[in-house]
Amino acid sequence: MKIANVTQGSDEWKAWRSQGVTASDAVALMGRDDRTWWHLWAEKSGLVEPPDLDRNPHVRRGHRLEDPARRRLEDRLGCVLLPICGEHDDAPYIRASFDGLDEHNRPSELKAPGESVAKELEADGEQSSPYLRYWVQVQHQILVAGADRGYLAFYNERFGGDGLLVYTIDPDPACQAELQDRSHRFIALLNGGKAPAKDPERDPFQPTAANDLRWQDLAARYGQLEERAKALKGEL
Repeated sequence: MKIANVTQGSDEWKAWRSQGVTASDAVALMGRDDRTWWHLWAEKSGLVEPPDLDRNPHVRRGHRLEDPARRRLEDRLGCVLLPICGEHDDAPYIRASFDGLDEHNRPSELKAPGESVAKELEADGEQSSPYLRYWVQVQHQILVAGADRGYLAFYNERFGGDGLLVYTIDPDPACQAELQDRSHRFIALLNGGKAPAKDPERDPFQPTAANDLRWQDLAARYGQLEERAKALKGEL
């Protein structure tokens, strides 16, 4: 693994992330995220604005609790965890921003779930949707770091003790091979300026030249009817 000299959260770090496939991107590429291939491509191509995560209460809670969660995990594992960034040796576009990396290059992914997610984890464990989603992230990080294992840690006081629910994640060769293949194909599309096929159920519709004028007429008519509906609702 090659260490990337960028500070997490900085503008330089954001630019570095936009040029590669990160652990959160891997979740989308593997079909375990709300974002499709097209949406991810559109974000990295500058076609659509990425979501403003700074206003997301779940993200803000995670940022606030990341340091105490890391310290408790360090106590649990008996090691120091460094929040650094790295690139895969053979495919540098496969990248990771580690919440913590120990002296053996074993990554730790830290999450601070809310009450509903914590209850789901307690009830369903490794079959829960949060575990299955973040398991992919840890597989991606293990791949980047070339590690023999990684850790997925959820921090919530309802778990008791030090508040941590920790899973040891072993490498999954099949998953990592698929991650490499999908990352390679995605980066080829990104660098070539070629958009992936859209998901008709989840991606926005873009009218073609053949139906663009009809689309505009229908959109204008829709707007008129919407204004009329508002007026009628007011009268009602």
